[in-house]
Amino acid sequence: LRVVTFCVGASVARLEAQVAGAACVDAVGLGGVGTVSFSTVGATTDGFPVAGCGGASQISNDIWYCFTPLGPGVVEIELENQTFPAAVAVYSMCLCPASPSQLLGCDSGSVPTVIFPVAMGNSFLIRVGGAAAGASGTGDLTLNNHMRRGDCNDDGLLNIADAIYTLTYLFPPPTGGTVDPPCKDDCDSND
Repeated sequence: LRVVTFCVGASVARLEAQVAGAACVDAVGLGGVGTVSFSTVGATTDGFPVAGCGGASQISNDIWYCFTPLGPGVVEIELENQTFPAAVAVYSMCLCPASPSQLLGCDSGSVPTVIFPVAMGNSFLIRVGGAAAGASGTGDLTLNNHMRRGDCNDDGLLNIADAIYTLTYLFPPPTGGTVDPPCKDDCDSND
């Protein structure tokens, strides 16, 4: 798992995933951001057809992940280095079977990508598979967490609470009680 943090102090690591998660109920857990290698070889189709997925009406030979973000923000999921015509779909909640009403986004382009907002404590199903009937292969699934400039208190919203948090951090009350921002770059709203 290659961890990419768009904040002070980036770190890098890598994990390899086993061929697992072939059934939605066996979704492989992912936490945080980074890259995981995948294989859909030997997987079967385990989900409903998807509408509006860049030409793919069904994601075939699919595998599943349950992604739980470590904090709020905007996540970008991208399939890279795939050896087959691939598609990725993201569903709200890790509940199986994933229904079409849970679909947040889907793509089957040359570099399939889905971008969606996340909040701490929520989980999301990620479905990876073939964009064409019977297609399967290998590739890398990359999750990037994009910081939200101005979201100083890291609650996923841009509002007056961010300005108050910033001012309290910069000008602590005489009684103390100041907390460092989770990501100081988020507090820099005009960079």
